[in-house]
Amino acid sequence: MKCIMAPLRGITTHTFRKIYRHYFHGIDAAMSPFIAPGTDRKIRRSVFADILRENNCDAYPLTPQILANTPEAFPVFIKEICREGYTELNWNLGCPFPTVTKKKKGSGLITHPEIIEPVLHFLSQQDISYTVKTRTGWSSPGETKDLLPLFEKYGCRELIIHGRTGTQMYSGHARRDVVHDLAKNTSIPVVYNGDIFSPKQAENIGAATPPPVGIMIGRGLLTNPFLPAQITGACLPPDAQEQLHAFLSHLCTAYEELLYGPRPVLGRMKEIWTYLQWSFPHGRSGIKKILKSQDIQSYRMRVDALFSAYTFTPPDETFDPAWLG
Repeated sequence: MKCIMAPLRGITTHTFRKIYRHYFHGIDAAMSPFIAPGTDRKIRRSVFADILRENNCDAYPLTPQILANTPEAFPVFIKEICREGYTELNWNLGCPFPTVTKKKKGSGLITHPEIIEPVLHFLSQQDISYTVKTRTGWSSPGETKDLLPLFEKYGCRELIIHGRTGTQMYSGHARRDVVHDLAKNTSIPVVYNGDIFSPKQAENIGAATPPPVGIMIGRGLLTNPFLPAQITGACLPPDAQEQLHAFLSHLCTAYEELLYGPRPVLGRMKEIWTYLQWSFPHGRSGIKKILKSQDIQSYRMRVDALFSAYTFTPPDETFDPAWLG
């Protein structure tokens, strides 16, 4: 069962993906955070930086993702990714954030088959395959079942289904049973996404009938970067603490070289720590200091202090992801 790195906007960029791969194992492929064309249907070249081949050397096999709601938004995107050598794209029907859904994009499209069908028809006529990332529904679990005939009719190669509805965003719990029911009602291969924080949880998902062809991990990977390797049967390495510390230091340095000024660097590192904190259950006071850092030097000193004082202890199957909502 393949393991895919989820597209987390502003986090799992090409910089993160490349450095993560240097330190950790278990990921087979990745999906880029979405690219959204402007109202004029044009896409600035800088927006494509994350998927340029030159920025993805020695990285995971990557599927570029687009956020759009009309066929007219796709041609420039397809032209650019084909120029970069990609043979497949992903259409985002899963983003739950109100700034997206109120425009009838992302998961806000799930109850609008009249908008979805023209896009699927267009995609079926292109010389490129496509997959769809979606949720179990917009406001009710299972609403996506009504779309399955359309996905099949227009040749969707794979469905990645997050176990929550769009209105849930990331609150509550992912409904694995609903995703499994959707998988039973389609001939399209399904990848499961949502609330995978331990190897046992991944094992339980893989035991479903029919089994998913893969799992997609996002927040679980940030909480425990060793998780994909553990899912394949690996144990935590004896130097896990040092390895994780080195990864974070390397990532921070890379962001310092890439971004302008300390503020965006700290913003990205602190966002990772909002998830990673759950693997330092006894270090809450140290985490708070890290999240209050105002400059890179104090941030690094506080991270060093945390690693010296507390032990990396990733969650097990009893972890409640609702705490992250």
